[in-house]
Amino acid sequence: MDTILTENLEQIQGVTRFAASLSLVGSTFNLLTLILSKRLLGVPALRVIMFVSVLEWWLSISYFLDEDTSESTCLFVGFLQQFCHLSAALWLLCLAINQYRGIVLSEANAEKYEIYYHLLSWGFPFLTCIILWSTDSFGNNEKIKNENKKNNKNNK
Repeated sequence: MDTILTENLEQIQGVTRFAASLSLVGSTFNLLTLILSKRLLGVPALRVIMFVSVLEWWLSISYFLDEDTSESTCLFVGFLQQFCHLSAALWLLCLAINQYRGIVLSEANAEKYEIYYHLLSWGFPFLTCIILWSTDSFGNNEKIKNENKKNNKNNK
């Protein structure tokens, strides 16, 4: 299994970087459109799309940072990717809840829930990342590698 991944690593990284490039262009376009048209930022659902676009922009950048294999860069990229993936998923959940409340429940005031969306979508991923960081679960961790080796030997 390791040889397959090692042999195909360049192709996998190439496809990943190509997809990250497309995401970077798309999220940049979204951000520019929303920022340049100030009246669009007054729409709560479009502000959520702006937050998701910011997260996708950072995620796209993070896929180009994995070239550097220093431990500090690895920790930063791990933190960034964990935070952005989880936060973007939660922002999309908030967008879906917002649409449900507006369409099915016919609630017109979506702004009153925006603070809760922020707390969930920024706070929970940050808390998760802090816990992972404090337990040394990010990066090229020798302790995790050794535990995996022990588990592999025990399974054989």
